[in-house]
This record gives sequence, structure tokens and C-alpha cells, in this order.
Amino acid sequence: MIPSGFVFLALAFNCLGAGFYLYRLVRREIQPHIVTWALWALAPGLAFSAQVSDGLGLAALVTLFTGVSPLVVVVVLILRGQAAWGVTGFDVFCGALSVLGIAAWLLTRHAAYAVVLAIAADALASVPTYRKSWRDPESESWFNYGCLTVSALITLATISGRTLSHYAFAGYLAVLGAGLTAIILLRGRRRTVAGRRG
Repeated sequence: MIPSGFVFLALAFNCLGAGFYLYRLVRREIQPHIVTWALWALAPGLAFSAQVSDGLGLAALVTLFTGVSPLVVVVVLILRGQAAWGVTGFDVFCGALSVLGIAAWLLTRHAAYAVVLAIAADALASVPTYRKSWRDPESESWFNYGCLTVSALITLATISGRTLSHYAFAGYLAVLGAGLTAIILLRGRRRTVAGRRG
């Protein structure tokens, strides 16, 4: 375990990734999936509440920030009038399941259940962005998700508690970030190579 003060380094990586993402969004270089980002603004807030109630401490700030930055993205999308990236029936289905997970958390109020349900809701909300990143990797920014991965790994290293509510959300964020980073980079590279051959 590393000292809990390293959480601020984790937050710095989050801020760096989110800041770059917002910069690219304002320049209209990327197109976030509004369903994913709106739901990503909800689930971490609930996980944060559960973590604080279970005594996590500074590491919970990373969970909180992972909900605040998507909220800013959604506000920018609305203010700029940027259309959602092809919202489909499947996206709405994922969103509905995500909201059901949040509702289940509100009913249980148990920290471990709350975090597991928040992870499930967040993961379901991420499906449209995974799909979009697979189909159109240029519409996303790998750097944001790479910073999220580093931030989550640092956060995990600061957590001394052994309870699921303490470390599960940070572990999930590391997997989420690494997965999206890999898809965006690998699919983008494959398209570039295919374009050169064509």
C-alpha cells in the first residue's frame, strides 16, 4: 500500500484526462455518446455515497470525480447543441437497465451491494460507448480512458481496507479504462493500416 496522499496524484490524472477530453469536445473532434455519459454521471455518485458511509476516506474522491467529469461533458453537449451519437433502442435498453441498478441500490442501502449495483449500472451504461468505439474509434479519445486507468490503479494502491465497497469501484474503473483505451487504439490503428493499403 502507498500513502493515501497519492489519491491527489490519481485525481490529477483524472483532471488531465477529463480536461483533454473536454478540449477535444469543445473543438468538436470527438462525439461522446450522451446515454453513456449521462448515466456515468449518476452511478459514481451513488458509489461515492456508499464508500463514504463505509469509511473509505480520501480514495472515495476519485469515485466522486468520475461522476463529476461526465456531468460536465453532458452539460457541454447540451449547451453546444451537439447531437447524440446515434441513440438506438439498444442504447435505451442499456440505459434502462442502468437506471434499474441505481434504483436497486437506493432500496438496499448496503455499502457492498450499493457498490456492486453501481458498478453494474455503470458497466451497462458503458456498452453504447464500447460499441461506438469499436465501430468508430476516431469519435472517442483514448487519452481520457488511459488517464482513468492510471488514476484507478493509483487509487487501488492507496486502499488499505479489504471490504468490497472500498476497492471494487476503483478496480472496475481500471478495467473499464483499459478496455476502452485498447479498443480505441487498436481499432484506430487497424483503420489507419487498412486506409494505407486501400
